[in-house]
Amino acid sequence: PMKIVQITDLHLGPPGERVFGLDPWMRLEACIANVNLHHADADLVVFTGDLAHNGEEAAYVELKTRLLELKAPFRLLIGNHDDRATFRRIFPQAPVDDAGFVQSRIQTTAGNLIFLDTNEPGTHAGRLCTVRRAWLEDALAASPGPAFLFMHHPPLSLHLQPMDAIRLQDA
Repeated sequence: PMKIVQITDLHLGPPGERVFGLDPWMRLEACIANVNLHHADADLVVFTGDLAHNGEEAAYVELKTRLLELKAPFRLLIGNHDDRATFRRIFPQAPVDDAGFVQSRIQTTAGNLIFLDTNEPGTHAGRLCTVRRAWLEDALAASPGPAFLFMHHPPLSLHLQPMDAIRLQDA
């Protein structure tokens, strides 16, 4: 079996900047230390979006440095607070599809790991446009068997009004 650790909603601002009265950098440091201590054997750590609080370049630059401390391999996704262009500039090695969306797949013995880009500029809600849906259909067809989808926005109602308001709109 695979061991996957999921981390989401870092909401990092520029270093030293607090977000909602909290220090997200201190929290990230504690999170990485915990993963390294208890889950260094993970096959993959998936960060499912809202890496930066407002898509700030300084946040991505510092995140790139901090991720050097993580012992396990990782995959980064973007969420509604991220800026795709800035993210891609700072993380040029992050896999993207032919249309430039931050999405990819990995075939493993456990199944098809599919990483989706649900970011839609101008809204906090998630979206899989026609291009991304076609890519997803191809990714699912590429390998029979189990598929594991990773994305920022919930694809179904959670019955939590704030989350349901920004869920994947075209689920």
